[in-house]
Amino acid sequence: YNSQKIELNKTLVDKCNFHNQFDFDDSKICELNFLSETIYNYLAVIIYSFAEKSFKKILLKNNLSIDNLEKYFNEKYSLDLTTLLNYQKYNELRLLNNCVKHGGFVDNKLAKCNNKWKQGEEIILEEDDIKEYFNNLVDFISEILSKISKSQFTLFHIE
Repeated sequence: YNSQKIELNKTLVDKCNFHNQFDFDDSKICELNFLSETIYNYLAVIIYSFAEKSFKKILLKNNLSIDNLEKYFNEKYSLDLTTLLNYQKYNELRLLNNCVKHGGFVDNKLAKCNNKWKQGEEIILEEDDIKEYFNNLVDFISEILSKISKSQFTLFHIE
C-alpha cells in the first residue's frame, strides 16, 4: 500500500511540475518588468484623476477647469494653494500625469519641478513612488478641506 502511495505521489508531482511547462527566458522577464512599470506609471494617472474629481466634488463645480484651480481657491477662499505643505508634490503629480499620458518621458516642466527627474528620461515608477504620491495627495486635499471649512479633516494613507 505504501509503495503504491509513494508511486502515486511521485506521479502527481511529475504532473504538477510547472517549471517544465513554462519557459521564462529573459524576454519574458523583460515583458513582465515592462508590464509592472506601465501599471505603476498609469496608477499615477489614476491618482491624479482622483484628485481632479475630488476637487470638483469639493467645489461643487463640474465645469471647473483644473488649470483654474489655484485662481478659484484664491478668489473664493483667499487660499493660496502654492503655500500649502503638499502643493509641490501635487504639482509634480500633475506634471507626471501629463508626461505619462503623452509618451512616458520627462519633459522640461517635470524636470524643473523636481531634480529627481531628468529631461528626456523614461518615466519608471515603483510601488513606493505611488504610495508617496497618493499619501501626499491625501494630505493636500485634507489640508484644503480643513482650511476652507475651518474644521479638521483627515483622510487615510495607504501603507
